[in-house]
Amino acid sequence: MVAQDGKVVKVTWGRFHAVAPSFDRGIEKRLQEYFDRYHTVSLGNFRISEDEMAAFGHGAALVNHACERREP
Repeated sequence: MVAQDGKVVKVTWGRFHAVAPSFDRGIEKRLQEYFDRYHTVSLGNFRISEDEMAAFGHGAALVNHACERREP
């Protein structure tokens, strides 16, 4: 039990699941140009490493999943 009478009584941490889909790397130049023109925050500030993901998950194991297209 993690909640009782509307109050958290226990905190549990599981695994951190992620996927890394393939994409056209050519889009990165267009994204960089867009960020340079319209944003004050650098595009690089949105990239995080696997170590950072694990830290945000409070040390939870990072599980990478294959990203596959499934037919209906």
